[in-house]
Amino acid sequence: LGTRSGTAQNFKITSAAMDFLVTDERLTGAETVGAPEILLSQAGANSPVAATRITASKFAARFDAVGNLSQVSGAPKVRVVSPAPAQNGNPQPDRVSTSDSIVANFGPKGGMSGVVQEGNFTFTSGTLRAFAQSARYQPDREHVVIEGSPRMEDVGTLTTADTFILNRSSGQLLAEGHVK
Repeated sequence: LGTRSGTAQNFKITSAAMDFLVTDERLTGAETVGAPEILLSQAGANSPVAATRITASKFAARFDAVGNLSQVSGAPKVRVVSPAPAQNGNPQPDRVSTSDSIVANFGPKGGMSGVVQEGNFTFTSGTLRAFAQSARYQPDREHVVIEGSPRMEDVGTLTTADTFILNRSSGQLLAEGHVK
């Protein structure tokens, strides 16, 4: 599928092979064959941020009427590894999430508009661990919204709530509704 540059990220998918789906002489989809990997990196050749790596057993892509990438889905055995920005000059551990499936949507002008991970969602960063049914990433706000009986564990402390919101830029975590 090559590289798709959006407003903020470059998207690259690799696989041993790809099956391309064509309808009425127009590319409508693609599916990976073999062990696939997606790399998301910041736009700009000199970006200091390492790429996010996404793996799953299989990925499928959909293209819109003019041939732009509109959606990528993956399942099962989804794993997302994202580098965390340094805080106060100190390196931070990678952020790792897993789930049964993932769906990323792309806007008509490029750029990711949202990502949903569903089914047995887990998140780990250092000593922080989260568990839930699903998580939604909102790129425009740099938020991850964790829902579906979520719980967080960090250094022996367990917190439950209706929803957790993680700000990926600041690392701030907000618990909302029935917080215990």
